Amino acid sequence: MKLSYRGVSYQYYPCTVSTTAVDLIGKYRGLNCRLGSAHPLPIGQHKVNLKYRGVSY
Repeated sequence: MKLSYRGVSYQYYPCTVSTTAVDLIGKYRGLNCRLGSAHPLPIGQHKVNLKYRGVSY
């Protein structure tokens, strides 16, 4: 997805989180809800060059 902020264009690549269905049912504010288990993300999957006011860090 291509976005822009204050005239600077950039690409947005959202991370996907895979989940596994778990047969656990919980209760939140009186309503039943199904719980899922997320798989851990691999470390260092996305390398990001960060910049604040023109200074890279």
